[in-house]
Order: sequence, then C-alpha cells, then structure tokens
Amino acid sequence: MKRQLVALVSASALYGMVVLAATDGEPRSTQAGGFTTEQADRGAKIFEETCVACHEPDEFIGSGYIDGWAGQTADDLIELIRETMPQDSPGRLKRQEYIDVVAYFFRENGLPDGEAEMDSKSVKEIRIEGPFGGE
Repeated sequence: MKRQLVALVSASALYGMVVLAATDGEPRSTQAGGFTTEQADRGAKIFEETCVACHEPDEFIGSGYIDGWAGQTADDLIELIRETMPQDSPGRLKRQEYIDVVAYFFRENGLPDGEAEMDSKSVKEIRIEGPFGGE
C-alpha cells in the first residue's frame, strides 16, 4: 500500500511538471504585456495595407469591441479573424501577420506592451483582460 501511495504521488508530481512545461505556467493576462511595440507597429502597417479598405481603425477600439473578448484567449480572437478576414479571401495572410494585427488592436485599446512578441504558442496562453484604455 505504501509503495502504491509513493508511486501515485510521484506520478502526480511528474504529471504536474509536464503540464507546467507544456503550458509555460499559468495563463497570462494581456495586462502583463504580451506583445512588443515593434510588433504592434507591424500590425498597424498590415491593417493599413489589408484591412482599411473595409474597416475603420476605430472600429476595433474601445470597450464596445474589446470587452466582448474579455476572458478569452488571444488565440480565440486571432482564429476568428483568420477564418473570416479578409472578406474576399479569408486566411490569406500568414498566421504571424494576423497575430501582429491583434497586437495592434491590443495597443490601440490601451493594453501594455512588453518585451516578448506574441507568437503561435504564446497566444494560446494569453487571456484578454481589461481594463481597456482605448477611446
């Protein structure tokens, strides 16, 4: 019985370490700065070149837009945009370009930048959380 308990505790500890390694820890908040200024600048350029033909920049700024995403991951937002935009050819951009556009949206909504760029892995761990400072 004692050996089974030790084996169970050891297996549980190992599982916990594997989960932490796989997820890089707890989900992070957008308030922790999940993108860089340079990334948001790239996203702004992509938005101007690709999205502005159909969308005004302020369409994605302010609590009316971003509050609806609170509690979801950055990846949830990116995937919706990737699956539906551009309207004439959804999914046409590279995945990193969609991520950069979302970094631009985050910045424009007053979320803080940080030292690391969002990428395909980190966006799955970043939770969208206010308060939002966009106009």
